[in-house]
Amino acid sequence: MRIRSIFGVFLLACGLTACAWGESKATPVTLTVLYDNQGTHESLTKDWGFSCLIRGLDKVILFDTGAKGPILVENARRLGVNLSEVDIVVLSHAHGDHAGGLGALLEQVPKAVVYLPPDPSPIVRRQTAARTAQVFPAAQQNRELCPGAILTGVLGEKIKEHALALRSPRGWVILTGCAHPGIERIVEKVADSIGGRIHLIAGGFHLLDKTPAEVEAVAARLKELKVQKAAPSHCTGASAVNILKAKFGADFVSLGLGVTVVID
Repeated sequence: MRIRSIFGVFLLACGLTACAWGESKATPVTLTVLYDNQGTHESLTKDWGFSCLIRGLDKVILFDTGAKGPILVENARRLGVNLSEVDIVVLSHAHGDHAGGLGALLEQVPKAVVYLPPDPSPIVRRQTAARTAQVFPAAQQNRELCPGAILTGVLGEKIKEHALALRSPRGWVILTGCAHPGIERIVEKVADSIGGRIHLIAGGFHLLDKTPAEVEAVAARLKELKVQKAAPSHCTGASAVNILKAKFGADFVSLGLGVTVVID
């Protein structure tokens, strides 16, 4: 797995794994963070929210759209990303910091297929109805978006959310928006319903309101579930990030605005 940022390229080694979902050979997967409140990329605009572009599969997927459309569009431009390439848009949950940039995105790619979050807002419904080719509501069961990309069923009670599992040559990559249902519960869901090795978990883990002891327990559970690498961002919280960094050691991945992670 390679990580690219303004600081250069880092190589992280690990073994290969067989995939439990589908029979086709996994291809390298690239994650590029277009929107985040975390990071050190000076030429980009940091803002509270999250958006990540996924390349390497049959379709180009945008996972979440950040809070503000102009920031998303400009960050993408400065990173050399052409948003018109996006085929599929996934909204992890209904909060504005993950769905607020949808309208501006759909101006760039009006015919994108959109997978709605659980309990979408009226604004999101209007935006998708006006511009998109296909709109799919959130489902209770796992759903394959394209070969190698599986959207989990809805998790959580108060704040409902779904996550994205991506097949890579090194195992599954789980991408989360805020992980309101609990990052460990999302990993359990993927492990139970899809199976196979979990190489990387990335995105917002929503641990900023947890005590150090609670974060330690979450980290321990992730290790029990044999998660190899962790790349927390967005709403994870600085204290929780430090705990996860200590727990995962060399397998901790620094994620943030403008960072590209290549899993090959």
